[in-house]
Amino acid sequence: MTAAIPPQGNDTIVRVSHLTKTYAGGKGRSGVLAISDVDLTVRRGELVVLLGPSGCGKTTLLRCVAGLEKPVGGEIQINGRTVFSSQDKVYVVPEQRQIGMMFQSYALWPHMTVFQNVAYPLVSTGIDKDTVRSRVLDVLERLGVGGMEQRFPSELSGGQQQRVALARALVGSPSVILFDEPLSNIDAKVRRKLRRELRELKAQAGFSGIYVTHDQEEAMELADTLAVMENGRITQLAAAREVYERPKSIYVAEFVGEINRLQGQVESVSTMQATVSTPLGSLPVSGLAPSVKAGDAGWVVIRPERVAVAATGTLGALPPEAGPRFTGTVQDAIYFGAKQELHLDVGGVPMTAWTAGTASTARHGDVVAVTLPAASLQWIPA
Repeated sequence: MTAAIPPQGNDTIVRVSHLTKTYAGGKGRSGVLAISDVDLTVRRGELVVLLGPSGCGKTTLLRCVAGLEKPVGGEIQINGRTVFSSQDKVYVVPEQRQIGMMFQSYALWPHMTVFQNVAYPLVSTGIDKDTVRSRVLDVLERLGVGGMEQRFPSELSGGQQQRVALARALVGSPSVILFDEPLSNIDAKVRRKLRRELRELKAQAGFSGIYVTHDQEEAMELADTLAVMENGRITQLAAAREVYERPKSIYVAEFVGEINRLQGQVESVSTMQATVSTPLGSLPVSGLAPSVKAGDAGWVVIRPERVAVAATGTLGALPPEAGPRFTGTVQDAIYFGAKQELHLDVGGVPMTAWTAGTASTARHGDVVAVTLPAASLQWIPA
C-alpha cells in the first residue's frame, strides 16, 4: 500500500504522486518493476529517510526525484513546480530542478580546493566571479568551515569533509537536498559522530531533504519522517518512533529493530482488546484496529527491551496486571556494556530480551522469571 498524501500547502517542498518506474529486461525477459505507485511528501525543514534493504527501490526513488532516472508513470513536483509528469509529458533535467545532492563518501574532487569544490555548481551557471566568491565564503562560514577554502579534501577531517560536501549542496540555494547513503563507506564510530554533526548542520541550515540508507540506527537518528520500503513500495510512512513502536506489518517490525513474534489466532475480541491463542497459551492484546475479529491469524509481537527478566524468586512479587508470566532458561548471555542480550527458551519458544548491562548477572543455563508486559504486546495481522 502507498502512504496517503496530505493536502498540499505552502510548506510542501517535494510531492511525489503515484510514481512508477520499470527497467527493461534482457532478451526474452520481462521488465523489472523498481517503484510501484509511490506517494511521498516532504515539507519545509523536514528530512524524510528512505529505509530498506538493497533492491527495495529507495535509491531509484531518490534518483527519480533528482531527474537521474525517468519514471514511466506518475508526477513529481519540487517547490510547487512540476518537474515530471507522465500525463502532461513533462520532464525537467536535473540541473534545472533546484536540488542539491550528497553522495557516498561525499564525492569531493581531490585535486580541487575546498573553494573550488563548493563553487563548482555555481561556475557552470555563468554567475559572475564576485557573486560566486561571496556565496561560497558565506556558506562555508555558516557551516563552520570558514577559513579552509584553500585546503584540499585530504587535509580535512571526516566531519569537515561532510560540511564541505553539504556546503556544495547548499550553495545554489536548492529547494531540497538528496542524500544517497553518504555515510555508508565510513567506519561505525566515525559514522556515529558524523550523524550527530549532520543533525546539528540541519538545525543550523534548516534544509529539507530525502535521505537514503539501509542502516536502521542511522534512519532512526536522522529521520523526521521515516519511510520503510519493500519491493518498490512504501509500506509505512510515519515518525521514527511511531514506526518502531507501532509497526503496521511484520516486515516493518522485523526490519526496524529486533522483535519477538508469536504466531497466533484471535480467540475473542471485546472493545479493541483481544485474547490471542499462541504457543505460550492465551495472551491479552489491546489497542487493536476495529477490523480485527475472532479467527484472524497473525502475530503477537514484543520488542526485546520490553521483555522483563528477573530471578525466579521475584516472580511472585510482581502484580498480576504486570502481564503474563513464564519461566525461561537462558540459552546465551551476551554482554554489551550498556545492555545484556539474553537468548531464552520460554516454554519451547525462543525469545530475546535486553536487560541493563550493569544490573544483569544472568548466565547460560540460569532459570529466570519472564514477564511479557500486557501494554507492550501488539497484534500484527498476517
